[in-house]
Amino acid sequence: MDLISSDIKTINNFKKHSIPTIDVLKELTKILPDKAWLTRVRVTEDSVELEGYAASATAIISKLENSKYFQKAEFASPTFRDQKQNNERFVIKMELKNENKPKKQEAIGATNEKKK
Repeated sequence: MDLISSDIKTINNFKKHSIPTIDVLKELTKILPDKAWLTRVRVTEDSVELEGYAASATAIISKLENSKYFQKAEFASPTFRDQKQNNERFVIKMELKNENKPKKQEAIGATNEKKK
């Protein structure tokens, strides 16, 4: 019983302290201009990386910064204009804002608590 209760608590903590990927994708759908498209999206526990094309990649950065989910949005590589598509190709990386995530010190304390 204790083991099952511990597993349930771990799962609930994970759900409570992480942003679901589907919510991240929904936010990107709302933020990105209609004429922009993505060729790759990588979502990790702490960050998001986007690759794609848009008329103005610079305009996307400010929109991402104003989101409730993203912070520290920046270009991961130089943008360049694709002459065939008449759009800028971009790679943007950013951190996920997650106020519910425990601070590193709290996480360390929880880990040490389990070891006792």
